[in-house]
Amino acid sequence: VSDGMVASGHVHAVAGVYTLRAEKLKRIGNEYHFEDPTSVTTCTNHGGICHWSLTGGVKYTEGKEVVAENMVLRLFEIPVFWVPYWWQPLNTDYGWRVMPGYRTRWGAYLLTKYVYDITDDFRSSDYGLRGATRVDLRAKNGVALGQSVRWKLGDFGTGKFKVYYLNDRDYDYYDRRSNSSYNYFNWGSTLPKDRYTVSFEHFWQISEPEFLRASLVRYSDSYFNRDFMRDAVFGLGNRFPSYQGNEVAWEHLGDSFGLAVSVSGSLNEFYGAVNRLPEFFADVAPQPIFGTPVNYESSTRLGWLNRDYEKIGKPSTYLAFRYKPGLWADYQAF
Repeated sequence: VSDGMVASGHVHAVAGVYTLRAEKLKRIGNEYHFEDPTSVTTCTNHGGICHWSLTGGVKYTEGKEVVAENMVLRLFEIPVFWVPYWWQPLNTDYGWRVMPGYRTRWGAYLLTKYVYDITDDFRSSDYGLRGATRVDLRAKNGVALGQSVRWKLGDFGTGKFKVYYLNDRDYDYYDRRSNSSYNYFNWGSTLPKDRYTVSFEHFWQISEPEFLRASLVRYSDSYFNRDFMRDAVFGLGNRFPSYQGNEVAWEHLGDSFGLAVSVSGSLNEFYGAVNRLPEFFADVAPQPIFGTPVNYESSTRLGWLNRDYEKIGKPSTYLAFRYKPGLWADYQAF
């Protein structure tokens, strides 16, 4: 379509739950201008009798952004609020994220994140680096800084590294609650003033049946996720995310057998874990013995296990060596 008037008179566009109506639609390059006037709503009523709507000027740029100017919010066609300017990027892989708000634990807050490519065209390339920098301000806790880097290494897999830190001005919050007249109990670890999390992940699909994965994370204290990694922080799905384990593992999954080696354990002292240093796995799928209805199947584990208790009023460690033979036979009659 060339530049100029694209349509006039009862222009109607639908995107998801949103309905846009305008009298004129013009194109200038890759920009589409809805004019005279433009109405946006989710109401399914006929135009002119909507429960609510936004009217003004709207510009849509292909694959880039939507800009609305001089918009008026109307409830049952009565103007109640003026929106001078609104901008929505369409490529959300890059750019700024800004989230202001208030919650009791933080007070007023402003969370910001800037996402950018370190190398060209990370999304479509097999090799590349992408970064995200965070600067968060919380009235009660102070300033927090975060940095993450994602990488693609072609046939050698993908991964990410994250670090988040703040010098918490409200680090004695749980101590104050414990000493208050409400008699709260602090069942977690002691909170330091320097609070942080550091994590590393990588996944390498060596071949179709074989892969290597690594997942490592360390937290400053047991309350870090509860205090700072809520669902409000840029898309984290869980309201109280659990503390993930730490493991480096290699697996080979064949048609009739599976082999694996795992090294895992806790990098944090405030929760217990069984450290596997290492543990070997060997599984054999059910196999008929010489064509008979008797099948052989086994699952075998061999490892050096070290039970490490959390350092909150618990004893030290328990060391054990274990060998577990699997099932030796399985009979099936047909």
